[in-house]
Amino acid sequence: MAMKKNKSWRLVSSFLCALLSFFTSQVLAEGTLLFTKDVAFHCTEPTSEMKQYCDGLIQGYSDFAVMSDTVCIPPEVKSRDLANAFSTYIESTEAFKVDKPALFGAVEVFRTLYPC
Repeated sequence: MAMKKNKSWRLVSSFLCALLSFFTSQVLAEGTLLFTKDVAFHCTEPTSEMKQYCDGLIQGYSDFAVMSDTVCIPPEVKSRDLANAFSTYIESTEAFKVDKPALFGAVEVFRTLYPC
């Protein structure tokens, strides 16, 4: 009986890995990752639509960094402050130099400014 459960679990986990692999390759193939240099460019655009886009994107990155206990951003810091910090410091990060996904760049900036 235990052998049968083990085979079933192995089959389910193999299926889930294949499914995850398929979707991951789709995301990469469709170019849905945002890279640091692209986001840095968009966050310095003067239009209000781009500022709103940048504020929301950087707020999402900061939420991830806080929830993963990577940084300690005080609650009084606003999304516009975070976006300004990102725009100000991003070009000095390693993530910018090698153009990693923008999440890495944002976390690098926030780690410098808001360490725990």
